[in-house]
Amino acid sequence: MTSGDTLFIFSLIAIGGSFFVLGILTEDILIEILKKRSKRVILESPYAGRGLHNITDPFERAKVFEQNVAYARMCMRDSMLRGEKPIASHLLYTQPGILNDDIPEERKLGIEAGLSWGVAAAATVVYADRGISEGMQKGIDRAKKEGRPVEIRRILP
Repeated sequence: MTSGDTLFIFSLIAIGGSFFVLGILTEDILIEILKKRSKRVILESPYAGRGLHNITDPFERAKVFEQNVAYARMCMRDSMLRGEKPIASHLLYTQPGILNDDIPEERKLGIEAGLSWGVAAAATVVYADRGISEGMQKGIDRAKKEGRPVEIRRILP
């Protein structure tokens, strides 16, 4: 163990008014145990993909956006029915009052916040029926860099 490692007490036993530590865990070991017990995954699907930021017609933009959100919800359902515990940060951080995906700095902040959950994820699952957007590619690249498995999925007929 190196200095600065966080210790977690695994189990205590009390004997005659004294406590004895039966085991200790470092933060890294605890994260590995959590990954094995519950398959937490980072879910990637298009949000602003397919050139959404480049579409000038507001009606077409709204249509593509709605399709991407509906697809992301289908992906969340698929992942959960597989027994996974997905996080889809693009659905979470872009809700009204949180971050504005149309502001590049806020979009970057949201992508980074979502990718930071990678330390707790067992895998990155990529739903590719609607293509792979720039943001999704960043998630794939980050997973590979961190040694996290990447699984490409398709759920549409």
